[in-house]
Amino acid sequence: MRQLQPKPDYGEDSYRGYGRLTGQVALITEAESGVGRAVALAFAREGADLALSALEQNADIDETARLVKHAGRRAVVICGDVRDEDYRQFLVKNTIVRLGHLDGLVTSSAAQDHRDATARILAAIRSGYAAGQARSACGGRASLCVPGFFGG
Repeated sequence: MRQLQPKPDYGEDSYRGYGRLTGQVALITEAESGVGRAVALAFAREGADLALSALEQNADIDETARLVKHAGRRAVVICGDVRDEDYRQFLVKNTIVRLGHLDGLVTSSAAQDHRDATARILAAIRSGYAAGQARSACGGRASLCVPGFFGG
């Protein structure tokens, strides 16, 4: 693995957090580095417990989980390909079983079909694995889909 110079700042030394997401659970895809890791750390420092999805178990996703746990939150790593329907169903169900509920979804993907993956994960949520109705229009490279995540 190539080391970036200068080392990326994911907020580990700069972002404090104020507990604004205490009691919430979020699912973050592509959480092993970059935007996904920064979002995971920020959400953890705001008080959310996290399900962290990555294509495969590796040192990068383990480091993200370590940062979340160091922030005092629960981190569940679930590995698989979000393009696969069975994995998406498993991902949502496993998040709820292991963390109790699911309040928010953040997709962070460099793939061009990330909007389709987001829509399909939301479909898995709507199919009955999560309480409530997911209602969000997602777009952009990193999408935040939050059914009632901030009290709305």
